[in-house]
Amino acid sequence: MGAFVEHEFKKGFILDEGRLRKIYEIITARLAKLEPPLTCAFNVYRGDSYSYTTSLIDDVISEDNNDWRKISMLDIVVKEKGVIDFELEFSKNGTRLNITGEDRDTVFLLYSDIREYVVNELSVGWRPPEWLDQFIFFIAMSGSLVWFAFNLGQDMPASNPTVVTNILKSSDIHAKLNFLISDSQSRTFNRWSQFWPIIIPFALAMISIGKIPEKTLSIIFPSNEFIFGKMRQNYEKRRKLIQNVFWVVIVGLIVSVVAGFLVWRVTLNK
Repeated sequence: MGAFVEHEFKKGFILDEGRLRKIYEIITARLAKLEPPLTCAFNVYRGDSYSYTTSLIDDVISEDNNDWRKISMLDIVVKEKGVIDFELEFSKNGTRLNITGEDRDTVFLLYSDIREYVVNELSVGWRPPEWLDQFIFFIAMSGSLVWFAFNLGQDMPASNPTVVTNILKSSDIHAKLNFLISDSQSRTFNRWSQFWPIIIPFALAMISIGKIPEKTLSIIFPSNEFIFGKMRQNYEKRRKLIQNVFWVVIVGLIVSVVAGFLVWRVTLNK
């Protein structure tokens, strides 16, 4: 009696030469125990719509992997009719594993080896939790409602007849100038507020379908990446940039806030 297993890994992947060679080693070690021994093949799909199949791992690693020729999907497959049907897929959607075979021990042992390595060593990319989009949507909607309530609830000078009458009767030129400036700011707010019924639903819609969080988080937490060729250089540069931004912006902001608080306390106590 044969066996079938399938598994979709929750976390994203970062696949470089070392990890790919280790996966290849795990698969070939198990396949070598079959009669006759089998080998795996690589189905490579690139961003320029070009795809090919190779049995040599060096063909994959030597890919230029840059710009429109980036690797978009990689399948490691073993297909021997009546013996085993193995597929380990890496794509923008993550990692997926399917194994069907007549030898139950081979199927489950291969599945266990692959799963353990992928979970512990390969699944290092961070994938946003499913509830993140809904959480951001809730925060954005709540913030918008608070903003409207705060701004629209304020009394504007031009809308208060008593204020207008007192300003007209006053002989203080400074009070009249202040009124005109305040009224101008209020009218500017009114003009911009006409666009908010369009801007806010559009922004919330983009957030709700995951476009804004997905794009932003993919820069901060790269995931589902093939780190071969030029992409390795780009990946390392991006990591250094993120580290620099963290230390300069985040840590600098914290230090500034703490320093400002200490200065305020010292000044207050004098």
